[in-house]
Amino acid sequence: MKIIRCGAFLLGIAVLPASGHAQTTHNLTVSAEIVPGCSVVGGGPTNNIDFGRFNFGTHPAVSRERVTALFNGSEVQIACTRGLPVTMRIDGGANPDARNTQRNLANGGARIAYQLFSDAARTQAIGIGQPVPRGQVFGALTLPGGAVPAGTYTDTVQITLSY
Repeated sequence: MKIIRCGAFLLGIAVLPASGHAQTTHNLTVSAEIVPGCSVVGGGPTNNIDFGRFNFGTHPAVSRERVTALFNGSEVQIACTRGLPVTMRIDGGANPDARNTQRNLANGGARIAYQLFSDAARTQAIGIGQPVPRGQVFGALTLPGGAVPAGTYTDTVQITLSY
């Protein structure tokens, strides 16, 4: 008798509706928006990227020679969306002349003028704030031949990418 009652009980449980086991289905929309832009990578921390150094070297104070330098930004990579027009500009630096038309290296109040160029022959000058063709940047200066005190002359220019 116990076997029949136990079997009937299990059969009764099996036919009861399964309460508490509800199932529902919902949709989740997944998307991504890709916008045109550029990424600058390398050369230093991402919030203060170091584009490197542009060094004219060490020379005697009485020299009057023309000195050149090359900056190719090999530490920095700029990647932009394909087809996106990008413009690079270089400002007048921390020591421009009074009319903001000439970049200068400075040591205290003493100045040595220098120019940046977009070609190796140094005939295509890069004006202050003017668009710079992509690629290497070349520099040149003529040493003042004792007209300024001996010392280290420096400048810092700001490079701006617009896209």
